[in-house]
Amino acid sequence: MADGTDKELELLEFLNALSPLEWRKLHRKEVQSWASGKITTLDCLGYPPFFSFRFRDENVQLIEKLRFTVSTYCGKVAWTLAEHKRIGLPGSNFIICPVEYWLTKQRLEGATISPGEYMARENPDFGAISHADVDGLTAHIKKNFSQF
Repeated sequence: MADGTDKELELLEFLNALSPLEWRKLHRKEVQSWASGKITTLDCLGYPPFFSFRFRDENVQLIEKLRFTVSTYCGKVAWTLAEHKRIGLPGSNFIICPVEYWLTKQRLEGATISPGEYMARENPDFGAISHADVDGLTAHIKKNFSQF
């Protein structure tokens, strides 16, 4: 994990080591895009980070410990582990994200603007603050799962 981009994957890689992930998605600080015949880098630092995933085999004890661990992290922002039950399919998708992001996501349900886009516009510093908090959150989770 030599560069900052790979550091963004560290949390999901750690979760995968605890219990294999079937699916994962995250929001990066920078996104590369193909436009006008060349690769461009888009700065997405204003968008808060999130880490979405689904365990291949759900372990209730692991999920509850993870939920507690995330909620007890004392960093620059408050974080949560939220669950979305899959409709018509087994299992749940989970997201680790700032509490403010999750509340905004719920409030904007059905809106034409994404929670990240809304937050980047309304509170542009929050994304950078929460991105800076990810390393501490990851370290907190690793410490609390060292004996799991």
